[in-house]
Amino acid sequence: MKKIIFGLGLCFLYLSLTAWGQEPKPEAEEGQTITPAQGATAETPGLEKPVVKPAQGATAQAPEKAKPGAQYPAKEIDRPLLIPPKSYEMRTFASYFSTHQGFDGDGNSERLPRSWRMFTASLSQGYGLFSWAEIGGSVDFYSGQEVYAKGQNIGDFSAYSVFRLYQSKNKDRELAAGLRTSFPTGNPHRKETLEDDQSRPDGLTTGDPSVDFFPFLQSRWSFGQFALRGFVEYGYHLPGKIQVGIDVLDEFKNFAPGATLSARIDGIYQHNDKLALLARLNYLSQAENKLDGESLDDATQLLSLIPGMEFQLGPDYDLLLMVELPLLGKNYPRGYPVIAGLKSRF
Repeated sequence: MKKIIFGLGLCFLYLSLTAWGQEPKPEAEEGQTITPAQGATAETPGLEKPVVKPAQGATAQAPEKAKPGAQYPAKEIDRPLLIPPKSYEMRTFASYFSTHQGFDGDGNSERLPRSWRMFTASLSQGYGLFSWAEIGGSVDFYSGQEVYAKGQNIGDFSAYSVFRLYQSKNKDRELAAGLRTSFPTGNPHRKETLEDDQSRPDGLTTGDPSVDFFPFLQSRWSFGQFALRGFVEYGYHLPGKIQVGIDVLDEFKNFAPGATLSARIDGIYQHNDKLALLARLNYLSQAENKLDGESLDDATQLLSLIPGMEFQLGPDYDLLLMVELPLLGKNYPRGYPVIAGLKSRF
């Protein structure tokens, strides 16, 4: 597992460093001359923006009002990391899986005493403040059963901001950094109830007891009909108090969630103007949680492959269909979530 994490890190580092390579100077088209503007531009801070003069005899026309998707490239491989300025993008995703298999604490496959099934719905929205800055937020909803624990509840609400650090002159390479902050709107408690004279979890745990911070890095490199995207995020979770115990005997105890790490590499092939094929290598891990200073020995890991397709229904809508294939794991369900998503811009 450590070799796999190390390999993911090298791939992401390569994507990030490649973004700092030199770019060829833009060439003038027939009937046009290109002169550098003075100073930096809003589109690419710190870089010169070419000013295009019309050919002789051409008549100037009044610019038309931009439509919602007008600033967004039609092909997925050409789309930037950040939403264009003064534009919104709403992302709605839903996934479901049901399984009796899981990974134990040693990474071996095991049969669960009861099924683990989960429906997850995610709603997020982003807004382009500037060409180099984006803000947004998201919230998840969970409904299902984790072996003995079952129920439904929302997760923690997250707000984020992301800033472009670099963009090449022909916009085929980018590097961005951001911070996501989650707030305790989900259920952090781990109460229990009696079932057949045995204690069982009472409801799903869908959040943390305090505010969490997630700094992250993103990168993109497009070439020909292909694109590579990298993402890595570290999660620092503040401790808090949660309810534990059986029914009326429950009490509040100090709970310290373990740190989290997530990383992914996306490979995208643009088959035509309306269809892109996707392949994602995804890694998630969380260190062991602690209750009143004592480890719960519940560290989790998952390495999965997520193939899929994206149908570009127009300049404003994209439909995504994916399936997650677990490769390696630890204390994690071995399910095969089917994922559907819709992205809309306005």
